[in-house]
Order: sequence, then structure tokens, then C-alpha cells
Amino acid sequence: MASVEVLCVADSHIGRRPSRLPDRFDPSEFSPRTIWANITESAVSRGVDAVIVAGDLVDQENKYAEAFGAVESVATTLAEAGIPLVAVAGNHDADVLPDLAEAIDNLRLLGRDGSWERTAVTDGEGEPNLHVDGWSFPGRYYHESPLATYDLVDEGVPRLGVVHADVSGEDRYAPVAVDDLATSGHSAWVLGHLHVPGPRHGNPPILYPGSLQPLDPSETDGHGAWLVSVENDGTVETEPLRSATLQYEEVVVSTDPDQGFHDIVDATHEQLRETATKCGPQTELLAVTVTVSGRTDAHTDLRSRRGELEQIELTEGGTAVRVLDVTVDTKPSINLADRAGDDDPVGYLAGLLRALDDDEPLDPYQDVIEAAHTSVRETHDSNAYRELKSHDETYTRPTEAETKEVLRRQARQLVDAFVEQQGCPQMSEPVPTDADQPDTDSDTEGSRETPVAINAVTLDRAPGFETAGFSLDGFSPGVNVVYGANAAGKSTLAEAIRWSLWPEEAPSSATVRSELTYDGESRRIELHGGVSEHFRDGEPADAIPVPSLDGGRRYALSLHDMLQEETDDGEFASVIQRESTGGFNIDAVRGDFGLTDGASPATRGISATKEAAAAIDQVEELRRDAPDLEAERARLSQLEEDLAAAADASERVDLLETAIEYRKAQDAYDQRIDEVTSFPDELASFDGDELDQLNDLDEQIAQQKRVEQEAAVKYREAADKLAGTELPEDGVTDEVLQTLREYRDELDDAEDNRDRLQRKVADAEAKRSEIREKIPLDLDGETLREIDTDDLAELRSFVSEGVGS
Repeated sequence: MASVEVLCVADSHIGRRPSRLPDRFDPSEFSPRTIWANITESAVSRGVDAVIVAGDLVDQENKYAEAFGAVESVATTLAEAGIPLVAVAGNHDADVLPDLAEAIDNLRLLGRDGSWERTAVTDGEGEPNLHVDGWSFPGRYYHESPLATYDLVDEGVPRLGVVHADVSGEDRYAPVAVDDLATSGHSAWVLGHLHVPGPRHGNPPILYPGSLQPLDPSETDGHGAWLVSVENDGTVETEPLRSATLQYEEVVVSTDPDQGFHDIVDATHEQLRETATKCGPQTELLAVTVTVSGRTDAHTDLRSRRGELEQIELTEGGTAVRVLDVTVDTKPSINLADRAGDDDPVGYLAGLLRALDDDEPLDPYQDVIEAAHTSVRETHDSNAYRELKSHDETYTRPTEAETKEVLRRQARQLVDAFVEQQGCPQMSEPVPTDADQPDTDSDTEGSRETPVAINAVTLDRAPGFETAGFSLDGFSPGVNVVYGANAAGKSTLAEAIRWSLWPEEAPSSATVRSELTYDGESRRIELHGGVSEHFRDGEPADAIPVPSLDGGRRYALSLHDMLQEETDDGEFASVIQRESTGGFNIDAVRGDFGLTDGASPATRGISATKEAAAAIDQVEELRRDAPDLEAERARLSQLEEDLAAAADASERVDLLETAIEYRKAQDAYDQRIDEVTSFPDELASFDGDELDQLNDLDEQIAQQKRVEQEAAVKYREAADKLAGTELPEDGVTDEVLQTLREYRDELDDAEDNRDRLQRKVADAEAKRSEIREKIPLDLDGETLREIDTDDLAELRSFVSEGVGS
């Protein structure tokens, strides 16, 4: 007996297409049908003894037409090479694969209708080298283990089991236990259903070939057919052929605090090239999801330039590498030891974090920890968690260590938020003109330059300006008024400036070039296709740091937004000033601190700056006088977050209850389907009144028999009368003749009545037999008469509803 090699595939799902392919890649060229067609080349070139399919060859019944040609072509080519094609049906193709097997030669389907069936792979002399035991799904769902009905005998030949089943615990798709498979006595098992390829047990091998071609980004790593070799002694070796032409991967690019945007781009290229070297020999496209993580000074820059990372394209060893999506999961860079002790929120939180990590004394923060612990316990004791706790026997109230961990996470998030906010330059400071400059050096104290000043904007293309754009230059460093006719482009100009700084807001058709000054340096921003490029003195440069997108929208206030305030023309400028400073009412702050505005119009900008700085100083002084204020704010913030967490938990409880109700309904539905399918097919022809008809016919038969007996008696009486009549030789009188005629008529009538009644009895008995045959129950007539017809009608209604659903 020689060794046997079989080519194994599963979950081809012919009829589906891979999802989320990059632009310019046709999904049909990477469809499972295309990869399935290549199976014949691999099988014939390797000279395998059989090709085995572990279910879900076809995606679903309505893909019959598309699948027929693909399956028939492969089956025909394999048959010409003398290679059998053996398959079992999975949950997706339980309805269609049996029909394909009936119509296509050399496609052998094992285990129809949930039974076990065996076929042999033979040598040149017809002797079996390998027994292939297969079981097929009888329908969309199957809640029992297929091994429970395994009834094939071990004949001393190595056995390969093939079944579409689930080892993950899902009870709707033929659940099986790995231990049960391993102890069944088979040399190996080939399973379908789970799309992640690889062995689930070593000896004997229990193998999931996985999907033949990955179908979505969650199906990472190499896919394709597997080669299974069974030796004479029953030992088995498996080898992945990685024949898929598409591969999805997830790549994590770690950053360092001192890395800039270009460094991260280079690191991403390097990571993608390294990933491409791990692809299979047939891989044509590597589609990658990138996550950038770590702490970096380029955190804000990465957020605004994420689209540039998504444009990365490269080719490595014949494999095209494309980025599907980029997730920026970085945090601002901060040295807690340097910031701890600073008289601001970040300093306080940095000290708290170091204390929680035992790097500093914990005593100064003990009140905060105790308050947080009380808050966490109150949240867990709330009614929102009652349902969850009742289902968890291991539940205990949060310990202080667990509270510290919650506090650590929240403090870290707050530090990141504060640092990100503080790291964004304010773009709304007024710019002093020559006339605003004071006459003495002392008057310049506290004045600052505008970090960003727009010099010129060129709009080549934008919505509403598809064929011709415009340019505008000569901007002043202070306030600029742009005027023009309707539809001249005033609003579009404002949008173009905003798109340049926040490209994620830009339409893909926009093409804009902006010239500006940032921190005293000349900059240029080129926007195209939703991606912006920054240049400094003609050389590529990092993006200008700007506030978050939500904060950035304050820099493009429409008249409608500002008029939401109930204001008159005299307060209009105040609304603009307040919104441009982040929504803070500087005038109100000056009034609260007793500051007066005595500056002349020429020096009002500088005076306002000085007064704002003085106000800030007074705020800091008040803060130092009230050291508990920040702690109270932190506790309030924590309480708000706990409240939000409680609300989320309540929502999750509602979702859980909904899921439980859905599960109960699904189980009831599945049980009903199982009950309906367990009835004999003959019950589908029930009308519900068969027993009533049967009883009526029995009564009619009895009545007709009584009438027949009465007619027979009359017939015999008439015959006796005729026989008793002694006719004289010389004839009879007219009176006697009339009597004989009457006897004859009575006899004819009796005979006709007898024949009619006999026909009725025969018809009734035939109909009775026909109705009796409709009832597939082993019941005698007496028992049938005892059946409640109302119950039978209810049964008929239940069957009709089950078949209809």
C-alpha cells in the first residue's frame, strides 16, 4: 500500500468578492472563483491522488448559475487527469451542492442529508490506500455533533475524516470537540467553516484549510490550498501551499518621542516591505491596515496628515502593497518627572501618576484616591449594574488597587488631552500694525507676533469652480475684508484657507495653493485630492500644528453662527472677538477683575493683550489661594466620567437583555423548524378533516349495506313468488299475467337498486382507502375513530405555519 497525497480546500464561497480592495483593483480578478480555477493546475502538476473540499464550495443557493461553470470546468479537467473530486456540503451550500453533484460528473458528494458515507482512494490495482469518511450539512443549521451518528467501520485502511463543523463552541453549525475528533481513530481530519487557516491539533492532525481566498481584512495571513500526505503507517504531514493571490495584514508602526512625521513615514515603508517578504509566492496584492502607536512629538502632525500615510504605495518582489486604512493611536510626548509639581493641571496629574507608580509619596493624593474609590464603588452598587452582577457569581466590589488602576487610566487621558491642547498655537491673536507700536520699549512688553499669517491663496479647482479658479494676494497681517458680487468666490476663499489647514475637511476635487508666514518663516501648503503637502523655503516640511478639527471650526464662523446670539450691531464685534478666543468673554473677565479699558483706538490691541495677561496672572493667584479647587475639579470630572460609564453600562444591560431575548426567540424558532422538519412529508397533503370524512364514509357504508340487505330480501321474496306461481299449460288469464308483470317489475327494480347500492359501497370503500393511506400512522380503524378531530385541525394549522415560515 503506497502513500497518498490529497489537495484539500475549504470555504471557497464561489459567488462572493473580497471586500475593501484598494482603488484601481478589480474585485472580480481576486474573486474565489478565479483562485478555484487554478486548483487544477496545482493538482495536476503535483500528481495528487484526490482533491477534497470541506464544505462551502459555493456561497449560497442563488449562486448556482455562477458556480456551475466553475465547478464543472475543474471537475472535468481533474477527471481527464484521473483525479477524483470529493466534497461535503457546508452550511452555506447545503441546498445547492447536492444539485451540482447530480449535474456534474466526477463531483462526488459524501454524506447527503446528514449521514456518514465513505469513498476509497485506490492504487493502480484498485486496492484502497485511503478511506475518506464524509458528512454533509442537511440544512442551514445543525445543532448536534456529527460524530454522534458516526457509524462506519474501521477496515484497517488509514482514514481521513472530512466534515464542515465548528470547534469554537458555536452550537448552530455542527459543533464538535477537538478531543472527540482526536480520539476517533482517524489518521487526520480536514474541517471547514472557520476561515482562519491552520491546525487545531497536532497528532492526529486536525486541520482547517481556511478560506481559499481571504474575503475581508479580518482574514489575515496567507491563504490557499493545503497538501495532506498520508503514509502507509497512518502518519500524516500537512503543508500550506499559500496559493491565494490576495493577502490582508495588520501592521503596527511604533514611534519614539523624538520622531517627526517623515521619520514615521520611513518607518511605515520599512514595516510594509518587511511584511511583503512574508507573502506567498502567488500573492499579487498585499492590502494593509496600519496603526501608528506610541508617544511622539509628531502626534498632532500625524492626526492632520493621516491621509498622506494612506497614499503610500510600493512594490516588493512582484507584490503590490497598498494601505487600506491608517489609525493614529499615538499620544503626546511628555516626561512626567519633569512636569510633576508644576502649578497647573498637568503638573498635578503628573505627580499623581508618579505617586500611583510608587515613584513619589502617595500621601498628598490620598484624599483624591479615597474620593475616587468611593465614587467607583457607588457606581458599581448602582442599579445600572444589578442585572450584570446577578449573572456573575464571581463578582466582587472593586478593590482599592482596581480603583487606582481606573484613576491611572483617567489621569493619563487627561494629561494627554491637556498636553495636546497646550501644544497647539493660538492663531487668533491680533497683529500689531506700525501705528499700534508704542513709542517706548516698555510698552512692547507682553506683545506677541501672530504665529500664522496668510499671504496669498490660489484656487485652481473647487466645487463651483470646476473649470476656472482665481488667485488673491496682498493680504495684510491684521484684519482683511474681502468683498465682491454674489458667487464671486468669497465663501469659497474662506473655505480654501480652512481646507489647507484642515485637509480632512476638504472635498476630493479641491486643488488649492496657499502662501503664508508661520513663526517668521515662509511656508507653502499645496492641497490636492484631500491631501496637503507643506513646504518651507521650497523644501518639504512638517505640517503646521493646528488645533483639533472641532476647535478649528471656530476659525470659520459664518454670519448665521454669530447671529445665533441675540445681539444688535453694537455687540457684533464682541461676538467675533469672543468666538475667535475660543468662546471666552474677555470683556467679562476684565470686568470681574476690575480692569478698565482706557487705551486709545491706536493701542487697543496691545492694551487688551496686557489686560488679558494681567487677568491670567490674577486667575493664577486665585488658584494658588484655593489649592483644593483643582482637586474638586478633578473629582467632578471623575464623577462625570463615572456617570457616563454608568449610562454606558445601562445601555449595555439593555443590549444584553435584547440579545438574550433574541437568543431565546432564535432558539424557539430553530426548535420549531426542527419539529416541522421531523414530520413526514405526507402530512403536507393533510386538509385537516380526513378523520371526519373517514367517519362519515364508515356511516355511509354501513347505511348502504343495510339498504342492500333490505333489497336482497325483497329480491328473494319476489323470486319466491315467481317460482311459486304454477302456470297452467293452456296459458294464464289476463289477471294472472298482470300479477306476473307486477312481480317482474318488482324484481327488476330490486335488481337495479341492488346494483346501484353495490356501486355506492364500492366507491365509498375506495375513497375510505384513499383517505386512510394519507394518514402515515400505524393506527387501526378503531383508534382512528377515537382521534379528536379538533386536535387534528390544530395539528394541520401548526404544520401549515411551519412550512410557510
